[in-house]
Amino acid sequence: MCHKCGKSNQPHTDTCKSCGFPAVASAFDIDPDAKEEMLKNQSIISSNIWLFFPEGLIAGFLALATPFWAIKLLINGHFLAACALAASIAACGYGFVWAIVNKQKYLAYLSMACFLFLAWGIDASLAS
Repeated sequence: MCHKCGKSNQPHTDTCKSCGFPAVASAFDIDPDAKEEMLKNQSIISSNIWLFFPEGLIAGFLALATPFWAIKLLINGHFLAACALAASIAACGYGFVWAIVNKQKYLAYLSMACFLFLAWGIDASLAS
């Protein structure tokens, strides 16, 4: 079957006999609008990546370190702080991913900032 016109062709043919479209084609050849959409999405992402620059690195590091930090809190007897840390990374991480998928950059930034604030609050409450 031809990807462009939908007509059937003989097996092992290189091009469609009706329209001349190649038998082996990429998704961009079949749907040229898909390439424009992909390039548009890439430009949106690249223009918005700086929104997450300094805080994003810290939040990413904290997200990776959270399991180890929670275990350390449990070993030191801070059960509620460990649970609060795990709950905050779960909720804020989910919020961040949801916002990125739904192209809501400000909600993604807000969820990342909430996680940083909660992590700072947990750390500050244990320091006193």
